[in-house]
This record gives sequence, structure tokens and C-alpha cells, in this order.
Amino acid sequence: MPPTLNLPFPAENLYEANQKGARRELRSKFTGQLAKQVEKNAFLEEYLNAIPIKKIGVPDYYEQLSRKLRDLEERNLIYPINGGLFVHIYPITRASATGISPSSPTCRWI
Repeated sequence: MPPTLNLPFPAENLYEANQKGARRELRSKFTGQLAKQVEKNAFLEEYLNAIPIKKIGVPDYYEQLSRKLRDLEERNLIYPINGGLFVHIYPITRASATGISPSSPTCRWI
């Protein structure tokens, strides 16, 4: 049985965002290390094109997490993990709750 992918936004966004040519428009919003990672990892760009950037903003990129980040009021960040994968800590509307979305090159979006 294939793994289930639970996203905090409609899965169709992944397909639609990458079909409409929105990549160039959004790519200019990615800066610093996030821009470098997007350039090296096409699947990360696909994922970022699908999230509602206008609603939540561009995630902050952290090469390494620190305990200081737990003091952030709103968490919207991406960090790398082993195997060339990334985790997006996605801000959600429920008070004091945060969603976590893995981003993987081998995971083909629905």
C-alpha cells in the first residue's frame, strides 16, 4: 500500500501550480539558501509552488534548527534532513498548532 500524504492544502495545488508556469514568478521570491536549495532540488520548487504563498508567506530556510525557534509565534520554516529531503513546518490556523509536511523527491504528488 503506498504511503498516505496528508497536506495542509489541497493536493491538487501541487499539480496545478506546476502546470501553469507559475515557477518563474515565485522563484524570484526565494532568496538566500532557500533559493540555492530550490535550484538544486526541483521537487522542492514543485512543493513551494503548490503552497499558498500569498496566504502564509515564503517559508524561512534553516540549515539547522535550534531551540530558540520554539519561541517563534508563527512557524513557517523549511529545513533539510538526511537523504536530500526537507521538512516544512507549516503554519496552520488552529491556536498553538503547527503542521509538518515532508518534501521528498521520490514522493510523486497525487
